Amino acid sequence: MQKNFDSYLTKDKECGYITYQIYSDGSKKERTPYKSYMTNMLFEELILEMKNRFPNAYYQYFDGNGSELKEKGRKNEKTGEVSMMPPKMASYGSSSLMTYLKFREIDGFIFEYKMDTTFSKRYPACLDGFLETENSYIFIESKCREIYGEGNYPFKRSSSYFKLYNEYISKIFKTDILKKDKEIFVKLENSDGLKIEYFDISQMVCHILGICKFLENKTKTKKIKFLYFLFSPREHGIDDKEILQRYDSTVKEIKSIDFKELFSIIGDFLRKEKKINIDTGWDFSFELCHQNNVLGEIE
Repeated sequence: MQKNFDSYLTKDKECGYITYQIYSDGSKKERTPYKSYMTNMLFEELILEMKNRFPNAYYQYFDGNGSELKEKGRKNEKTGEVSMMPPKMASYGSSSLMTYLKFREIDGFIFEYKMDTTFSKRYPACLDGFLETENSYIFIESKCREIYGEGNYPFKRSSSYFKLYNEYISKIFKTDILKKDKEIFVKLENSDGLKIEYFDISQMVCHILGICKFLENKTKTKKIKFLYFLFSPREHGIDDKEILQRYDSTVKEIKSIDFKELFSIIGDFLRKEKKINIDTGWDFSFELCHQNNVLGEIE
């Protein structure tokens, strides 16, 4: 379904990013062009514009965890061959590209914003964007083509998350957890039995962990706004039954979740289990947005 979705995004656009297959003797050969990606020249122009006009954004993406601006090699251990992959942001369906194009003009906006979850220093929560205004802390997570993949039911986490899900998250979800070695496999459903399948709830939990840790020792002088920036195929004029059904299913899952309560529960977990000083009573809101209304949520 992702390939079908990509075909709508790339209509009438210049496509075909070219990478190389690098052999064990150092020789290389062009790989088949990536049809859902912009051309190498277009991507170079994008990077040049970013460096010249939005240097802060460039360095934030360059130093980010997602390797959004870099080609990445995938090595075959048997043959020693390396298959080079295009930069993530070269994809027309990239949520980082969508985020950059939408927010690059906003002063003080931070891309690839990292936050400590208290679980792993090596793997912090990494949101697509953050903006501090006079009245609010605004956190942004963006999704474009991701929801058209295989889903997150069950999702896999380190066993260190067992208590969080088993004793806290289970207060608002029907929770089924399978422990295996050092991992847990988690299935979440709402009280009506709706599977949380295409919305990435495990990532959202990590983001809220990061936000709550961010609030450590802070006083309640500002509101907290979480904007979930989900690309809408309808707003783009896509009229494809399968794609629209998946989008609607994801939106239904999102709207079934009480995010204020989830925020409160995760805050309680950090206070009780991690002994972190987080004030209670923060004004937290969650807004589902799309490409044509998300800027209206920025103060």
